Amino acid sequence: MCAHPDGHGGMHSELNAFGQILAFSEIDEEVETGSTMQFCFHFGEEYVRKAYEVRKEDAAICTQPAPCDFSPYQFVAVDRLGVNWCIFV
Repeated sequence: MCAHPDGHGGMHSELNAFGQILAFSEIDEEVETGSTMQFCFHFGEEYVRKAYEVRKEDAAICTQPAPCDFSPYQFVAVDRLGVNWCIFV
């Protein structure tokens, strides 16, 4: 995590998803809780299995890894920061 360059004291984090950097940041404004945002990632099955093994340690698993209507293997989890993740093949 790094401090904002403008000195607001917010933090950001970066996720390297196989060479693609995704940046997440705090904001200083008041926000309404209960976001309906979900981050979805579509990877090969071995990466989805590995992502599950990592997420299950610090996340609430909403759906266990299994087939669904749009994927032969997927899971949904909410991490310790409240971010909702859907990761699937």
